[in-house]
Amino acid sequence: ASDTNALRDYACIAALRRLCIVFGLNGVEMETGDWLEGGFLSSEQAQWVRAAVRAVSLSGAVVDDSVALCDAWDFADRQLQSTLGRKDGQVYTAVLDHAQRSPLNTELKLEDYRDLLRPLGSPPASHPHPRL
Repeated sequence: ASDTNALRDYACIAALRRLCIVFGLNGVEMETGDWLEGGFLSSEQAQWVRAAVRAVSLSGAVVDDSVALCDAWDFADRQLQSTLGRKDGQVYTAVLDHAQRSPLNTELKLEDYRDLLRPLGSPPASHPHPRL
């Protein structure tokens, strides 16, 4: 049993290490100017950092690690405040519910309609609200 726990711990440590590396590289990339100005990076090294961040982002490994760690630590959907990362698999229902509750979708702002949309064309007379 202890060998299995050690293997799990190793996998968790490896995933956390990858996430920390990506976090650090992303921080350096976001502030490249400061790193260059301070003489901590050469322009060639800055290009390496940019390429590494791009490669990791495109690989999907960070997403896989993040999902696995969240699942392993059993975070509740409520804690993550994620519409997409749901244990129950009801992603589309959650997205629709979120959109319906959003303040952006609760009322029609007539001033926006009059100023921006009405000049583009009139809605059908039988429809109570303008269609976009």
